[in-house]
Amino acid sequence: MTGIEWQWTSFQNFDTPEYQMMVPDPENYTLAFFPDGTYHIKADCNNGSGNYTLEGNNLTLGSASITRMACGPYSMDGEYMSLLQGVGSAALEEEQLVLYPGIEGDKMFFTNGGEAEQ
Repeated sequence: MTGIEWQWTSFQNFDTPEYQMMVPDPENYTLAFFPDGTYHIKADCNNGSGNYTLEGNNLTLGSASITRMACGPYSMDGEYMSLLQGVGSAALEEEQLVLYPGIEGDKMFFTNGGEAEQ
């Protein structure tokens, strides 16, 4: 999980699991974890970093220090950041990173975008 730039590709809502929202331009919504307990985030035109803890599948993302630029009317930066704030667990499934925001069973899917730069 660490050292990889994970690109957000889709979101699945617990209430409507048959519907999966695809993320346009996944390379603009990335998340990278590093062995020193830090993570880097790209949310469209904004970038930031914070600390995380991972114990088993329990993932806690500390508050990120992030830029606050207006990315445009079609940006998903607000939704992305909001979902990440609620993440409580993570799993690797079929070479994808799956994050679970909240307790409802929603899922955020990420694909491997290559090696992350710290």
